Amino acid sequence: VARRRPDMLPSTASSGEKVAFQAGIGTPWRVLGPDGGTFRWDLLDRNTVSDAEKEDVRSTLAKFAEDNGIPLSRDSPVKLAVLRGPYWVSYAGGISSAAGRA
Repeated sequence: VARRRPDMLPSTASSGEKVAFQAGIGTPWRVLGPDGGTFRWDLLDRNTVSDAEKEDVRSTLAKFAEDNGIPLSRDSPVKLAVLRGPYWVSYAGGISSAAGRA
């Protein structure tokens, strides 16, 4: 779903935070919604965000994925992240700067 029409998906999770997805390894991340945009993941230390906050992000993204028919299994190439403060935080717990890398 997300790979075909990301502009048709909600741009925010139930928390009100922006959502982005990556359709496959090495591809740019795309911000969902009609305003969209892309960025490259800027990998930061996993300890930049607390485990409790990462667990909250995981729960938020699991609900978003379920509500929108997006598979999040280990076999799925689709990855999701939310913009939480100055960071993108992925379902898997990875952290990127909000701006991403050039």
